[in-house]
Amino acid sequence: MTPYLQDVLRDGGHIEAAPRDTATETALRVQSRHIHVLYFSDPLCSACRVVDPYLAAMVELYQGLVKIDVKLGGMVKSWDELPAMDPTCENGESVACLWERLSSEHRVQMDSAIWRRRPVRSSYPASIAYHAAMAQDPKNGFRFLQIVRDLLFLEGKDISEERILVTAAIRSGLDVPRFRQSMQDGSAADAFARDIRDAETWKVRRFPTLVFINDQVDSVTDTSFLNQTTADKALDHWAGIINELTHLDAPDGKLRADMIELLEEFPGLSSSEISIRCGIPLDRAEARLATLWKHGRLIREDLPHAVHWRSNSTPYRIRRDHAPVRTAAIIGGGIAGYAAARSLAQQGVEVRVFDRQRRSASQGFGFLLLKNGIDALDSMGLRSDLLRRGNPINRFRAILPNGGEVYQRQLDDCLSMRREDLVEMLRASSGATEIRHDAAFAGFLHADDDHISGVRFVDGTSIEADIVLASDGIRSSVRHALFPQHRLVPVGEREIVGMVYLPDLEVPQDEFVKVIDTAAGKCMGMIPLGDGYYIWFLQFNHLEDPLDDGSGDSMRAFLKKVTRDYPDAFQELVAKNDFSTSFLWISERMDLLPAFSFGSVALLGDAAHPLLAFTSQGANSALEDAACLAALLSRRQEEEPTSEVFHRYYRKREPNIRRYIAEGDQLVEQFMHLNRDKNFQLPLSLH
Repeated sequence: MTPYLQDVLRDGGHIEAAPRDTATETALRVQSRHIHVLYFSDPLCSACRVVDPYLAAMVELYQGLVKIDVKLGGMVKSWDELPAMDPTCENGESVACLWERLSSEHRVQMDSAIWRRRPVRSSYPASIAYHAAMAQDPKNGFRFLQIVRDLLFLEGKDISEERILVTAAIRSGLDVPRFRQSMQDGSAADAFARDIRDAETWKVRRFPTLVFINDQVDSVTDTSFLNQTTADKALDHWAGIINELTHLDAPDGKLRADMIELLEEFPGLSSSEISIRCGIPLDRAEARLATLWKHGRLIREDLPHAVHWRSNSTPYRIRRDHAPVRTAAIIGGGIAGYAAARSLAQQGVEVRVFDRQRRSASQGFGFLLLKNGIDALDSMGLRSDLLRRGNPINRFRAILPNGGEVYQRQLDDCLSMRREDLVEMLRASSGATEIRHDAAFAGFLHADDDHISGVRFVDGTSIEADIVLASDGIRSSVRHALFPQHRLVPVGEREIVGMVYLPDLEVPQDEFVKVIDTAAGKCMGMIPLGDGYYIWFLQFNHLEDPLDDGSGDSMRAFLKKVTRDYPDAFQELVAKNDFSTSFLWISERMDLLPAFSFGSVALLGDAAHPLLAFTSQGANSALEDAACLAALLSRRQEEEPTSEVFHRYYRKREPNIRRYIAEGDQLVEQFMHLNRDKNFQLPLSLH
């Protein structure tokens, strides 16, 4: 290779197929005819989203003889300075319409709503971040770019924001402090500037632009993709260019046929992308993918414009090739109830959900979703929808009342979310035949042999079902009917909890911050939920500083007194909060039940195991319950009693729940003596 070519092809992301010993490869290597492709792309480029699987297929077909170097050419320096694309509408609407057209035509998901809601301000930060990732590891660098694109196209996140790029770095497995350093010291920006100069050298005017270069430094520049050349003709078109530069015919290499192997390498691909990369018709690809999904080996997401697939790396292998029972009645339409409904409905079970609350009833503000909860939702095909709705939390910080830092920790796989958003997502996707509100549990129906065959409600109605799943909350009526001797016991810690809208509050939107007030024996936390909303809570020792009056005026006075010397952001939360919507939470605990079931009835979530808020495991463990039980039911043998499956469910969940209960007790004990021991632990059960 000439020095000039080496200079042109300086370090960049490259896609490289593993070498194979084939006749085609041997013939090409003997003639030393290689092709380097400069791929001028951009993180915001929608056509690049379409071209990527075709480029990967080309590299695979040429069996390591074609290398692609990714160059990010700077498509959008500033959204505000972008010329008008269409005089009849705003630029945001123009881009949204383009994305929708490409999504529909090529069956790839692109969340166009971001351009109508709040357009991405620039592609430069993501381009610089790509080079910060490349500085650590070229392989991880290319993965980082894929994840950035998923954050944009699947999740609708603004990839011009540093916090979103940090999220991508965490998901890519990068060293985040080193990544931040490269972003800040100018080295990544210098690498991106070289890409910009290369784009000027090659007169790049549109994206994608491909520059094919042979060993003699002859080149052909191709800008025809989705312009003069349709996507389905791209491989033939590029074979013609390579033939022009090497005088070799298209090789006889074959594309990979193992879809599992393919999906283990990538965060996720659509049906059409898999079809292209495997070189088989779309209908055949979809049939094979569906079979793998039914056997629990793949995760399927039905997105608005595409079916998206991932390798199932979660702990849950839910089979969907037969219905384990005919009917299920779910008591309680919260997180665990709707999650269980979806998982069972996907298996072909006829599910009905009954909730004692009114449809419009408010049931809390929000929470943190951790890896175990996210994995459970992932197994149900809801990961992308979840991540689109949630707000990434990348770091936990504990500070003193004067703002001094006590402790910090990076959080992997952590998301804040409004409770109503998660419940609505689960409800809308539950697949339930019926969802009935104002349906309060009154008792069980019994068959002639005295086994439980259904449920009676307070209004006099009833329902028969093969199994009954109860997720009716911390004060579960079903649990009380089955285990009346097990009661909730108050602990000395109480909390005041609220949610406030402060769009101009200047705090990092990816940090969970907690004030540790050892002198007063109190803690106050603040978690950004995104779009200007924050959930906050004050934890206090009720035995030393009692508060029994949960009125808005009483809570406001209590908070103002406590926070008068806290950082400004916390004082502003209190000053702007509507205390008529806040509540005083009396923390209660309960010993582990001896079982989570009785006969054909099983308990899930808070109904099975109320957990202290200190653990942040209430919602997460509820989701785990639903996924675990669904996976076990999906493997039920035809003549096996469901009670045996429920026993396995308890044995599977008991160790984790026992640990969460113990950790909650330990955290409360430490908190109750905070002003004496001065010690601190991360207030999350992270496993």
